[in-house]
Amino acid sequence: MKFNVRLVALAGLLLFGTAAGGRARRNYIAIYEDYTEHLIVYWDFETALNMRATYLTPEFRMAMADERQRLLNATPEDHKAYTERLLEDGNLYHELVFSSDSAMPKGEEFGTADDKWQIRLLADGTEEKLVSIYKVRKPNPMQRALYPHLNIWSDLWIARFEKTVRTPDDVQLIVSSGYGNGEMWFKGMR
Repeated sequence: MKFNVRLVALAGLLLFGTAAGGRARRNYIAIYEDYTEHLIVYWDFETALNMRATYLTPEFRMAMADERQRLLNATPEDHKAYTERLLEDGNLYHELVFSSDSAMPKGEEFGTADDKWQIRLLADGTEEKLVSIYKVRKPNPMQRALYPHLNIWSDLWIARFEKTVRTPDDVQLIVSSGYGNGEMWFKGMR
């Protein structure tokens, strides 16, 4: 009889733990979706660019830090250091993490040259200077968990822009190349 009671108690604990973890993941995904947009640019009958971008606001950064903490079960010191680094970066930059794929030659490259996709960011109509853009060559499991738009066909990129407009209401990302252009609108830090 004791064995069955323990088994039932263990099953209940596992079920509760799974439900709590599932709820936390759903909450993270809901916040992630609030700050993620999707853009498709077509060239003739092909997809020149399929891009999903996440704008890292302070609210999203805190949700991301909490999700990392939940996934890693990191020490309080590690969690605090990670959160401070995220918020410090957020004070310095408008930051976007995006995944992209393309059917076109050189359609998956970003930069400032004419043979790549160029990106511009406007915060409340003010153009912010591109500071850096880089491709994550081998995304790690944490990046895959935090940015669910990344899939087997896409590359992961991180773009940082100077932050002269501290708390914009609206953020516009403009993406353009010889294949065409498009824009994404993100809610800012209202």
